[in-house]
Amino acid sequence: SSGITQSTGTAISSVIASMYEVTITTGDVSSAESDSYFYYTFIGAEGETEEHIANVPDIDDRRAGEPDTWTFNDNADIGRFQCIHIRMDGTDGWFFESVGQMFCSV
Repeated sequence: SSGITQSTGTAISSVIASMYEVTITTGDVSSAESDSYFYYTFIGAEGETEEHIANVPDIDDRRAGEPDTWTFNDNADIGRFQCIHIRMDGTDGWFFESVGQMFCSV
């Protein structure tokens, strides 16, 4: 969502950013973990966010039985949240047992 402010004849565009958070728990089974790169897109009734990478450099995330949380800021107005698209860049697979999301307009 954006607004226009008039100041001395010049239009200034201000963008209201939204924060998106996803918590995913990796399953506690053999070979559930993954070191691949993952990308998340939040999809809503009015649109979708850009694709955001979910990886913490030099941290072993996506470990068996453990939750990981990633937070992204995006300027898209997606409307009512519908789903998360998860894309993997790798070949080792990943078994997750739960996905939770949170959306907050700033």
